[in-house]
Amino acid sequence: MGSRINRVWILLAFCTLGLRLVLSEQSIENYYSRGLYPFIRKILDTIHRILPIHFLVVLVILLLVWLGVKTLKVIKRKDPWRKALINIGANTLGFLAMVFTLFMWLWGFNYGRVDIYEQLGIKGEAISKERIKAIAEQQTQLIIDLRQQSVALPDSGSTSAYQLPEELSDIIFKATDQTFDELALGNPGSPQAKMLKPKGVLLCLSTAGFYSPWTGEPNVDAGLHPLQIPFVMAHELSHGMGITDEGGCNFMAVLIGRKLQNPMLRYAFELSYWRYVMGSYRRQDESAFEDLRNQLPANISNDLLQIKINGNKYPDLFPTLRNLFYDNYLKSQGVKAGMKSYGQVVNMIEAWEKKNAK
Repeated sequence: MGSRINRVWILLAFCTLGLRLVLSEQSIENYYSRGLYPFIRKILDTIHRILPIHFLVVLVILLLVWLGVKTLKVIKRKDPWRKALINIGANTLGFLAMVFTLFMWLWGFNYGRVDIYEQLGIKGEAISKERIKAIAEQQTQLIIDLRQQSVALPDSGSTSAYQLPEELSDIIFKATDQTFDELALGNPGSPQAKMLKPKGVLLCLSTAGFYSPWTGEPNVDAGLHPLQIPFVMAHELSHGMGITDEGGCNFMAVLIGRKLQNPMLRYAFELSYWRYVMGSYRRQDESAFEDLRNQLPANISNDLLQIKINGNKYPDLFPTLRNLFYDNYLKSQGVKAGMKSYGQVVNMIEAWEKKNAK
């Protein structure tokens, strides 16, 4: 029975891979991203509302139990080591085929859809040294203004002094839903972001959030500094809405944040974007970057310090291995820039603003 199931999953995996290779971007956009995926998304959203549990945690527990049961069966049978290895190999191959097949049909086909920037009619170009200077100065003034309006934020203090609205997930989703509607990017459903515990479980892997295709849950590490959570939440919700490109999700997070009226949340979003802008500025002119960075008010400098202190609680366990794996994974799915796609947000926001200024 087990071998038959393994063969079925392996066959389905090969058929799925073949389909992914032959379908055009427009076909995937029409029939999967705007056809089948919204149906899948609505089923998952309904299940999540009826059973409000963290399915990713349940999935991990079930996987560990399954591996334990399979291992015990191999031990109890006392098969010759060659036969045992063959059985373990067949089960492993069948399991990987199942994981791949479910990944693709529950979300992964979105990697082959029409690029988000192509849909919006924008193309990122190199930004001149003079222009990145102007963007950095504008963004710095913006966070200074928003910080002054954010009376709920402490002027100084530790991470525990920062408090986010209890209904944060609903606020960010409403802004996400509105943004996707206005941009006509498709509106597949209503994913709800969840805080993943124990704290630091993702941060120790150099990751702030994770979208689980197998359960349909956007996850945000509960160990993040509160000022980082809104941007990461919008990023992961964008994955849930069918955007796979990491830079595209950062791009959407910036636009989502600009839909909000709450000055504190606006500040949190713009501070996250400011850090991307300043990263680009630093690569262009480190001396000018330092001068601008040193002009920040004491309360913003404290915010950045607290974010750094909080991040240091969760040191990367395998940074080089993780970066190599994820970079190759993204490239294998058609994201040519790999992990560099995260940092493309400044170029794409600049292109977007130029288009809308015409």
